Amino acid sequence: MNDVRERIQDVFTQAGVRGRLHARRVGHAESVEVDADDGVVLASVFKIVVAVAFARAVDEGALDPKERVIVRQRAGRAQSERTRAGTMWR
Repeated sequence: MNDVRERIQDVFTQAGVRGRLHARRVGHAESVEVDADDGVVLASVFKIVVAVAFARAVDEGALDPKERVIVRQRAGRAQSERTRAGTMWR
């Protein structure tokens, strides 16, 4: 796995960024880590969950990727409001 780790680090270096990664195939103990123990801002991790949920909803036909979705907080629950005014995803 060290070869994979080094290749990933090289990609980060060539891009001029400092990246962090922890990847594990579901159901397997083996993983790849690059600075995985460094702290990160939660928003950096949370947006991945949002992106996956968005992609699944588009794939299932529940969302149109060209349609703008506004998420508002109400009574302790987030509710979405779909508009045709534009798109957040390009």
